[in-house]
Amino acid sequence: MELGSRLKKLREEKGLSQLELAKALRISNVMISRYENNRRTPDYATLNKLADFYGVSTDYLLGRTNIRNYEKLLAADSLTHYESLPPEIYQQLKAIAQYFIEEDKKNRPK
Repeated sequence: MELGSRLKKLREEKGLSQLELAKALRISNVMISRYENNRRTPDYATLNKLADFYGVSTDYLLGRTNIRNYEKLLAADSLTHYESLPPEIYQQLKAIAQYFIEEDKKNRPK
């Protein structure tokens, strides 16, 4: 899925018009339309602003992953369905997940 499609889907999930989103982000609704129609690509600052607004990672917006937000994925109760595993396996799963989050953070553009 392209950036524009993801942006449009997220906006529609929030029940916002392009004008409402533009006002919330303090950018023009024309730019929102261009982003959603893949006629323009947001700069880094705007991409970060969009990711923060929607609560997703920039990797998700750019189509690098289908996981919307790594941090939410690892929230305290997100691994609760694994608690029936032996404690050492459960801890190893958490450590592996944390490793991939840290690696992802290292590889993100600064």
